[in-house]
Amino acid sequence: MIQLIDVCKSYHVKSGPEVQALNHINLTFGEKGLVFILGKSGSGKSTLLNVIGGLDRADSGDIVIMGKSSKDFTQAEFDSYRNTYVGFIFQEYNILPDFTIGQNIALALQLQGQKGSDAEVDAILDKVDLHGLRERKPNELSGGQKQRVAIARALIKKPQIIMADEPTGALDSKTGQEIFNTLKKLAEDHLVICVSHDRDFAEAFGDRVVELKDGVIISDLSKSLVDTEKVAVGVSILSPRLLSFEKGHVLSDEDVALLNSYLAKADGEMLVSSDTTINQEVKTSAKIDISGKKGTFSSTTPELVGAKTYGGNEFQVKKSRLPFARSLKVAFKSLKSKPFRLVATLLLIIISLTMFGVSATLASYSSEKAFIAVYENYNVSSLCLTRQYRTPCDNYQGCYSTSNGSLSLNDVAQIRQESDLPFYVFPSLRQILGYDHDGSISLGQIWYYSASSPMKNKTDAYYYYGYDNCAPTFFEGSEADLKEKYNVTLASGKMPTSANEVLISDFRYEAYQLYGYSYNKDPENRVDLYDTDCSTMANFLAKSPMMTLQKYNDTLQTYQTKTYPIVGIVNTHFDSKPYRALKGIKSTDTSDPTLEELRQRFYGVLSLSYANGIYGMKGFYNELASLTNFKFNEDAKVFTSAIALITPDSATITKWYRFLEKNHAFASYEDQPTSGYIYYPTDSPDPSRVAKNSYLTSAFSSFYSLNSMVTSMKKTFFWIGFSTACFAALLLATFIASSIAYQKRQIGILRAIGARGGDVYGIFYNESMMITLFAAVVAEILTGVLDGVLSNSFAGAINFAFPLFQFNIWVFFFILLLAVLTASLSSFIPCLIISKKKPIDSINDK
Repeated sequence: MIQLIDVCKSYHVKSGPEVQALNHINLTFGEKGLVFILGKSGSGKSTLLNVIGGLDRADSGDIVIMGKSSKDFTQAEFDSYRNTYVGFIFQEYNILPDFTIGQNIALALQLQGQKGSDAEVDAILDKVDLHGLRERKPNELSGGQKQRVAIARALIKKPQIIMADEPTGALDSKTGQEIFNTLKKLAEDHLVICVSHDRDFAEAFGDRVVELKDGVIISDLSKSLVDTEKVAVGVSILSPRLLSFEKGHVLSDEDVALLNSYLAKADGEMLVSSDTTINQEVKTSAKIDISGKKGTFSSTTPELVGAKTYGGNEFQVKKSRLPFARSLKVAFKSLKSKPFRLVATLLLIIISLTMFGVSATLASYSSEKAFIAVYENYNVSSLCLTRQYRTPCDNYQGCYSTSNGSLSLNDVAQIRQESDLPFYVFPSLRQILGYDHDGSISLGQIWYYSASSPMKNKTDAYYYYGYDNCAPTFFEGSEADLKEKYNVTLASGKMPTSANEVLISDFRYEAYQLYGYSYNKDPENRVDLYDTDCSTMANFLAKSPMMTLQKYNDTLQTYQTKTYPIVGIVNTHFDSKPYRALKGIKSTDTSDPTLEELRQRFYGVLSLSYANGIYGMKGFYNELASLTNFKFNEDAKVFTSAIALITPDSATITKWYRFLEKNHAFASYEDQPTSGYIYYPTDSPDPSRVAKNSYLTSAFSSFYSLNSMVTSMKKTFFWIGFSTACFAALLLATFIASSIAYQKRQIGILRAIGARGGDVYGIFYNESMMITLFAAVVAEILTGVLDGVLSNSFAGAINFAFPLFQFNIWVFFFILLLAVLTASLSSFIPCLIISKKKPIDSINDK
């Protein structure tokens, strides 16, 4: 069955010479029989057994198993060989202490992929005289019972080879004899290779005795059995000086004469014994086999070995498969070995997974969706785009200079085409009038009073100055331009028929509804319209109201005035409902902080929003410019900005986002192109959506702040997560390594009974998984909590609630995946090292 060909094995001892444990061993084992390997300590007998069983590797030579050379076997193939063909019995029993007797025995079957039922376990326990001990723990058994458990574990998988290493070394003589009796019975159908130092037992029970000294076979003898001489019924002569009487035999006269003859020849006293133990020891000394036959030893020949010839296909192995429940049990035992290190490891993994979880949530943040949400929330009515030309500095790296980036009509047309948004140029009042800063220009006044208190308070008169900004006030064009360029429609009245007729916005009209309207036909003739005069658009237009434009001449110290009939009102789609709460509230009444804040927002819309615009037909700009005798020529001018008047729906805002993204408007200073035009966007939000005293004056500034914070937070959480993950993985790997060291002997036992390196990896992978999955559950909860806290914080920063950090199913699985990867990577190297270690080294805790 097994053939050793020129096998050598040596060990390197620290601070000593090399030890040749096996020196060119050539040995063949048959299909059955009890073969003893004898030798003194250090002779190489245990090394020989370990090499045959694949617990250790030979340095050279070959071991042929059932016709199959093992020279190129991997450790995994040796594991499968033991799992399939070999049952090991150790001097120290090597029973897994955390398993019951039944679980220890069933494990041998389960590694072969079999169920290992209670019935099978009970049957084998009965066979080794351990009936009813299936649920006991190993620490409840005697030494002899433990050794029988080891024998039962070896037998239950019905191996063809049983290997026993000093199986009686830790037992008393009587128990040892019982164990050898058991092995002798097994040898009738199995090959049993037993290492022992007891020559008497070897010669009494063995079918063959191989003796080693200094790694060399010095003797190889096989036993032949001959019948003892029977002189009468129940009486046998075992040797010239040893008689045997069967139990219950009654001495006859001939028996007495035989005894007298033996007494006469005796050199000393003659003992008569009925003690089984003493009798067995005497028989062993006389080389009487347990069958009662006398054994005689002679040199082993191939005929006596009885080796079978194999065709080469008989060697078929079963790969082991350690049951998950058993693997989990060993893993759980390891967890309890280092409680403080376990807690520290858990904390670090929880922190790292939480940081990665928040980072993953941030990664799922869509800047485009956030951009759309911000613009929709701020109810942006106009988009504004300015630009500058950027060039690198000559002498300093990372330094750039910018120059004027004025826009011509062609530039604006190109922007309009590229963005697919209605960008046009809208000149400011100062541009239209060609007016410098040596005087002031005012527009018709809203006298904040109502019919209930006429003309009692004129101190809050509001003047419209010609601000040069991105919130246009004056527009000219055809009726078609109202929709295309200005995004408005006629709500009441008619379109202008001359250049001096104007349309006002619905929001401006609603301001008149709240407070009334006052204008001057000339410097000496003022017209007052009360809020009741403005109750409906039709009523208001029926009063033939006018818009006045006044220029104060500092030199002449007098006003120049022009009037413009208001012939219609346009719908700007601006939501003015929040401001209707100001109806009937005096401007001097500041007792209610909420209303006072609303009033200030109302002023802001009047001042900065296109919703307060004034519209005229083609030629309106030059009509306005006539106040200062200025000829306005739009085609000949360059402008500082391009403006698109929009309805803030998601499709429009998406176009705006993609245009800005393409032109690097979201990039940081360092990441913008080194040369070329750099675009600077802004917009006109509804002031009612911007918090009081907020530094965020536009939707873009709000989004840019948000985006910058999120980008920064992404990096922060990622690197915190990454650094803690590295440390946590290292700590977990260290923890697993310490668990492996703690369980090293149990690992060796599992490997000896057939478990593969993969099974060992599974144990400690399960241990890692228990740690990381627990950490993942806690991290999932903490991530959800942190997401909520951060979302609330960011919502305060951008002045409205927006679910920036949404814990979703993808984040859940991401954290779970990280936990699995951490467990896999942390356990891989320690488990790889232990799986490559020779099983005998693990058993010996090396």
